[in-house]
Amino acid sequence: KEQSELRVGHMHGAGTALLSCLTLASAISPTLLLHVGAPLRVAFGSCRKQLKPQPVWDAVAAQSPALWLWLGDAMYPKGSVTSAAQLREAYAQAGEPALRGVPVDGVYDDHDYGLNDGGVGWELKEDARQLFLDEVVGAPADSARRTQRGGLYGSRTLGEPPRQLKVVMLDTRFGRADHAVPSPGGWSRVPKAGYLAGVTRSACALLGVGSSHSAPVLDEEQWAWLRTQLTNSTASAHLIVSSVQVLTSAAAVESWGHFPRERRRLLSLLEETRPRGALLLSGDVHYAELAGAPRAALPPGAELLEVTSSGLTHACGLGAVGGPLCGLQHRLFASHRLPTPHDARRPLPPLPPSAVAALRALGGPAAGAYPFLNFGSAELRWPSDPARCEPSAPPSSPTGCGAIVVRIHHALDGGTALEHSLPLGLTAGQEAERWRAAQALPTIFDAAAELRAAVAALAGGALAAGLLCCCGCRRLARGRGRAAQRQSKRD
Repeated sequence: KEQSELRVGHMHGAGTALLSCLTLASAISPTLLLHVGAPLRVAFGSCRKQLKPQPVWDAVAAQSPALWLWLGDAMYPKGSVTSAAQLREAYAQAGEPALRGVPVDGVYDDHDYGLNDGGVGWELKEDARQLFLDEVVGAPADSARRTQRGGLYGSRTLGEPPRQLKVVMLDTRFGRADHAVPSPGGWSRVPKAGYLAGVTRSACALLGVGSSHSAPVLDEEQWAWLRTQLTNSTASAHLIVSSVQVLTSAAAVESWGHFPRERRRLLSLLEETRPRGALLLSGDVHYAELAGAPRAALPPGAELLEVTSSGLTHACGLGAVGGPLCGLQHRLFASHRLPTPHDARRPLPPLPPSAVAALRALGGPAAGAYPFLNFGSAELRWPSDPARCEPSAPPSSPTGCGAIVVRIHHALDGGTALEHSLPLGLTAGQEAERWRAAQALPTIFDAAAELRAAVAALAGGALAAGLLCCCGCRRLARGRGRAAQRQSKRD
C-alpha cells in the first residue's frame, strides 16, 4: 500500500458478543474502541539511550494511547558507526518499549540513522532505513516505505471521517543536504563533537552565515508526496512529525531554520493546503517546549503550532554544565515559545543538586519549556455531533467542535508539566492564518541578529561608561594635583 493505515470503522449489526470481545481486547489495543466516540490519545517522544533506566514506559502505558510515535533517536549506537551490525546491536540492546501491545510508528533522527547530524551523504542510510522499519515499526516486507525515493516517510490514519486523525511522518535525514557550514557533529575523532556542532551553528547564525542557504531538507519526491497527503485530506486533525524542530529561534540546535528556503516552503505549503487541526511534532533537543504565534484574528488556543518532546532517558536540565546552558538558551531564545497557564503551578520531579542549583540561579524553568525527562501526548476530543458543531462555540461545550489537548508529561510519574488545547473545527481561512502567523515568527537569524544588537549595545554602553569613568578619574586627578600645588605654594 502507498501508506500504512490504521482504520477503525463503525460497527453495524455485530451483536453484543462481538462488542464484549472488543471491550476485552481494548485492554490490549485501545484503538479497537474508537468507534464509540471516546477521546483518542496518541503518545510520543524521542531520545532514548538504551543502556539507561527506562521507567518512562509505565507512565506512557498508563495513558492508554492508541499509538506510540517515535520522533527520533529510538536508540544510540555505541561509538562511531562503521557497519549496519552496530545499528542492529543497539536495537537489540534497546528492545521493544513496554507498551502492552500499543502499535508503534514514527521516524528516525540522526542517532538511529547512524551519524550525528547526518544527512544525504551517509553511506549507511539505506541500512538505517531498513533496520528502523524492521526493529521499530515492524513494517511488512512490501511496504512502500522500504523502497520509495527520499526515505522512510509515511502516513497512517486512525478512525473514519468525521472523527479521523491523520499522522504524517517526514524523513528529515535521508535527503537532507549539508548545512551552509557542514556540521562537525559526526567527526568521530573529536571529543564532544556535538557541542562543537552547536557552537558552529550558533556562530553561523550570529554572523549571518547561511541566511540564504537554499539546500534541501526533503527531496522533490517527498515534497510531492507531502502535498498529496495534505491536499483535500478527509481527516479532522493532523499530526505532522518532523524529527528536528521547525519553528525554534535557537540556532544551537538542528532545525529547519538552518535551511531557510525549506522552512518557508513547508510553512507556505501548510498555509496553502490548510489541513484541519494540524500540529507539528518534533524531538531531538533533549527538552520539551510548545511553540506558536498568537494572532488576534484567531480563537484562543489556535496559536499552538508545534510541540517538541525530547528526553525519554536524558535531558539537558539534569547536567551540572548543560543545565545552566540549557536554561540560558531558553531565556535568550524564547520568541517562538508559548507560555502556558500550567507553568506557574507545575510540580518538579526529584532533581540532582546540580540541577536544583542551576534552576535557582535562573529563577526556575523558562515559561513554555520543560528541560527534564518527558514524553508527550495528544488527546483528540471529538465533538458530540460533528455535523452541527459551531466553530465559535467553546470546544468543550455541547455545540463545540472539539479540541486537541496536548500535554508534556513527567517521564517518571506521567504528571502534566505543560498543557495546551488547540480547537478543532476552525474555518479554512483561520487554518491558513495560523500558518501565516508561523511565517512571521522570528527565525534563528532574526533572533541571532537581535542578540548581536543587544550585545553590541551592552558593549557600547560598557565602553561609554568606561570612557566616562576614565575622563572623570583624570579630571579628579588633575583637580587634586592643582589643589596640592596651591597648598604647596601656601606652605
